[in-house]
Amino acid sequence: MRFLHFLAFQLRWYIWRKRWLLPLPILLFIAYRSYNAVRALGASGVTPPNAWDLLFLALGNPYNIYLAIGLLYLYLLCDLLPEPDVGQLVLMRLGSRRDWWLGKLATLTIATLVYVIGSAAVLGMIASLAFPWQAGYSTAAMNMPEQVNLPMNYFRLIDPGPPLLVISQELLLLGLGLFCFGLLMVVFTQLTQRYFIGLVAGVLILFGSFAGLSLSGPPAWAVTLPSAHLTYLTFTPVRTLPVIGSVLYWSAWIGLLAGIGYGLSRRQDHLSTTHHE
Repeated sequence: MRFLHFLAFQLRWYIWRKRWLLPLPILLFIAYRSYNAVRALGASGVTPPNAWDLLFLALGNPYNIYLAIGLLYLYLLCDLLPEPDVGQLVLMRLGSRRDWWLGKLATLTIATLVYVIGSAAVLGMIASLAFPWQAGYSTAAMNMPEQVNLPMNYFRLIDPGPPLLVISQELLLLGLGLFCFGLLMVVFTQLTQRYFIGLVAGVLILFGSFAGLSLSGPPAWAVTLPSAHLTYLTFTPVRTLPVIGSVLYWSAWIGLLAGIGYGLSRRQDHLSTTHHE
């Protein structure tokens, strides 16, 4: 019961903030740009587009994912640690470092789900206002999949399944990847006791991942980079990695970072720290 009270406190403290309104204007801008791209695609003679095309363009654009959605996610959760004074009092009442760490992981998990599913819902609502929903792919997507950020070999060499499955796989990998970046940021904050350093570390690794997209080829070792696993949709010609491989990739990193974070939490003297920037 104490754990549930602690989790409820964490969620109220970190999610019910005005900063969580920031995704709305950014998502509106992404939807506007994607809408213009879909309109241009329809005007080119490949018609008619549908609402799925807007989602493919919005969630398959690496600039949207890395420079907008990813960066904003790190900012929203950058001060999950170190614990403020009131959080230290809650930790004392909780009486368990393991439960404290599990509470932090649960808070990060719920915040990530809210962010990813909420972002998809906003984009989906805007898409429904501009274009019709259909059970399958549009003519534009089937004739020129690369124009809506679907791999080139779709509909030619492989059966991608229904559009809902593709979007679900995209959100699954995006959610796992963002959670891993957020957890990495938390671990760096634990090490330094300064959330600004954790934020900088998360941003640098996110940008490093983004830079990995520019590798020509790509070389065989590029499969170890986060950029090879963060999204299902892509502007590259073919996604050669299976989705389950990307899920295992993120799961391994999340397990490793969660273990490191728990080890640090057991050795850390929370009562001797203050909330540094």
